[in-house]
Amino acid sequence: MKKFSKKILILLMAIVVLVTPTFTVAVRQEVHNDRNYNWYIDQGNTGWASNSNCGPSSSVMVEKWFNRNTIATAAGARDRYPMQGGWWSTNTVSQYLNDQRIPNRTIVYNGEDTLTDILDNGNIAIVCVNTGFISFNNNNNSNIGRFYNYQGGHFLVVKGYTHINNRLYFEVYDPNNWGEMYFNGQPKGKDRLYLEINFSRLFLIHILFIDFSYK
Repeated sequence: MKKFSKKILILLMAIVVLVTPTFTVAVRQEVHNDRNYNWYIDQGNTGWASNSNCGPSSSVMVEKWFNRNTIATAAGARDRYPMQGGWWSTNTVSQYLNDQRIPNRTIVYNGEDTLTDILDNGNIAIVCVNTGFISFNNNNNSNIGRFYNYQGGHFLVVKGYTHINNRLYFEVYDPNNWGEMYFNGQPKGKDRLYLEINFSRLFLIHILFIDFSYK
């Protein structure tokens, strides 16, 4: 989502592909549930409702992670559930995943173990957070922190975690990219690191995650 606020939601998944250049140092432990093909989506290129397409973009990223051969697009997902161009809810995301036969569950965030346990089990997730609680970083060469001005409700994919200087960061695919690139041409929203404490500051977070044991 580019300019609007919305209800807090989380869809989680684990993966690691560090951006270049990267300034992640003193890594002690990390989990990356990645794929050997590109499944990142920039919501800025997703059609008539791009401003509100963080939900469809995150959902289709998860679908691409789950099924390499899918031809699904965020624009197509939006057309299936148009919602008058408005935000998707947690229920809409879950309904879309169910339609695609992607096993998923929704739980409430209750501290860092809620997400790290999911990631440790090889699962991934979608989350919807208030980006105003994610620390802003204007260093164009860093992959740590929020890189855009928008503050409000937003879906993104959590795909892993790492520790830097004894602090836990979640690794995400943030679709709110709108063509922003590092000098090497990689999207800034890809393999972004967001501090876990930023998640803990939120009053309520739902985690909608891919669960291979739930079929």
